[in-house]
Amino acid sequence: MPSILIEGGHTAQHAGALQGAFQVASAVPGIILIPLLAKLKDQRILTSLLALIAATGSLGLLYLPEFASLWAVTLGFCSGACFILGLSFISLRTHDTQQATSLSGMAQCLGYLLAASGPIIAGALHSYSGNWTTTLWLCAFASALCAVFGYLGGRNITMTNNANS
Repeated sequence: MPSILIEGGHTAQHAGALQGAFQVASAVPGIILIPLLAKLKDQRILTSLLALIAATGSLGLLYLPEFASLWAVTLGFCSGACFILGLSFISLRTHDTQQATSLSGMAQCLGYLLAASGPIIAGALHSYSGNWTTTLWLCAFASALCAVFGYLGGRNITMTNNANS
């Protein structure tokens, strides 16, 4: 984010401060969502809404950089919230520790593989195009995909209980 902000005309100090605001905002959902999740049986709307707001934040950085403070806090909050929801779905959608372990292994392996490739892809796109436009659009698209999969994963269903088979 600091590189995007600096290229968008912000000073390095301001970009660093906004990165700090992003980090602080990403911790806030832990305080809010954990108690809320115990009360919600269906997380479809919450997950989709947060991911779509994140997509808006990515495009906001691109098209309305003068509101970078808003976008940094919004993106931080939404990324923290979506991460917590994604991890919570593992326990919310399984019956026992064996299922949770299997689902966690698969989901986290794929998730962290995608997450690790993100900065590499972002840097390559920036090097190729000379700007952050394609990268920010890719972030918005990834957030939109998160909304779709979050909607599907947020349904009030659990995996089939193999112990009863």
